[in-house]
Amino acid sequence: MSKDNLNIKQEICEIGKLMYDRGYVVSNDGNISVRVSENEIIITPSGVSKGRMTPDMMVTVDLDGNILEGKRYPSSEMKMHLAVYKERSDINSVIHAHPPVSTAFAVCRKPLDRMYMPETVLNMGTIPVTEYALQSTQAVPDSLKPFVNGNGALIANHGVIVWAQDLWGAFHRMETVEHTAKIYMNIQMIGNGCELSEKELEELYSLREYYKKEKSKVNMLAPERRNQILNLVIQKKSVLVKDLSMMFDVTGETIRKDLAVLEKEGKILKTYGGAYVCDGVQNEIPITLRESLYTDEKKAIGAVCASLVQNGDTVSLDGSTTCLHIAKNLIDRTDVTVLTNSLRIADVFSDCPNIRLILSGGELNQEIQCFVNHGSEEMLSRYFVDKCFVSCRGIHMQTGITDGSESNGRIRRIMLEHAKQKYLVVDSTKIDLINFYRIGTFDLVDAMVIDRLDSTNWKNFIYEKGIRLIEAGKENENG
Repeated sequence: MSKDNLNIKQEICEIGKLMYDRGYVVSNDGNISVRVSENEIIITPSGVSKGRMTPDMMVTVDLDGNILEGKRYPSSEMKMHLAVYKERSDINSVIHAHPPVSTAFAVCRKPLDRMYMPETVLNMGTIPVTEYALQSTQAVPDSLKPFVNGNGALIANHGVIVWAQDLWGAFHRMETVEHTAKIYMNIQMIGNGCELSEKELEELYSLREYYKKEKSKVNMLAPERRNQILNLVIQKKSVLVKDLSMMFDVTGETIRKDLAVLEKEGKILKTYGGAYVCDGVQNEIPITLRESLYTDEKKAIGAVCASLVQNGDTVSLDGSTTCLHIAKNLIDRTDVTVLTNSLRIADVFSDCPNIRLILSGGELNQEIQCFVNHGSEEMLSRYFVDKCFVSCRGIHMQTGITDGSESNGRIRRIMLEHAKQKYLVVDSTKIDLINFYRIGTFDLVDAMVIDRLDSTNWKNFIYEKGIRLIEAGKENENG
């Protein structure tokens, strides 16, 4: 899989989570797709909550619906998406959802066609209602064909479908449709709304060219935009492409080019979903960024660590993305018990009857998708396991093992203290770094698994501590 396709799958998951959080979908509702080539699209799988998707769940199909890549079945409503792509070569993303208010208009078979607001005129246009068609049949895409030249449609007694030139554009259009429907509903409750006159509409249409010119001016001010992006990264420690795209009203591709320039200048570190800096000891990077950092190294570590787990073992895994790769390598094991505070890892094992999963409770940290409060600590402290695998944000000969936050660090220390065999799993970028919270000394661990360790001083240090060293990248063990 190409890096571009991985990035697209990650963004689909981000948008799926946004749709779920905003109530546009519930349970397994809705579907999202992105065109990645002339004859290929990536689409969400069938039977999965849009709030809990992972990139590996996505399915790649051709425009005839044949599966090209993926272990799951594509959405049962794929035919709607394919119909749009076949009719519109300029469209690269389609989203279907059931936002409550606009879906109510679909059930009442009332189009959103009243020109009340300038924003509606300029950005959305009218949203018609299709003829009723039986769900998941060819009749649904057939009912869409008369309206494909527009921006979207209400599907009679079903929901909403929109499309755009890119993924975030499609999501923004879905937002606009639902927002407009809410305003329509309030207007109907208050009384008759005042539609814009023909003269007012003509004036608005004349503004379109002006807005196009203004946007081109914004695109020409790339240095100023990059300077603002840099200030945001320094301030927040990490940023997401999607957020910057919305903030500056430019495409995600434009933002990625800006980030590439800033990285070349040595000012930031770029990843597929955004960018970050590590200029301080307290820097908690969102999981959406961490999952795309040093993936090859983490995959190698994950495979080696999984080989250390035997059938019948009890294993604790922290919420690191390195441990996520360990989990993915354990799904075929037999009679293994996994204890974790990670929602991402729990999702990996959700369809694995051979894995006994114990998930710590407590308050969920949305940014890192882990349970990390005192309730989680208390629950984890009740268990003892055969093997424990934890990561960290930095290792230093004098300072020891450190983490970016106290809550994460406390969880990791508890896991280490409640295991017979204690494995520290880190990629080589963590060497000689000091972070905010001290987990403890190297006496806490029995072994360290790393992608590679080139430093003789570090090898000697680990040997003197009596720690077993496993270099995953070299596929051999030292010490």
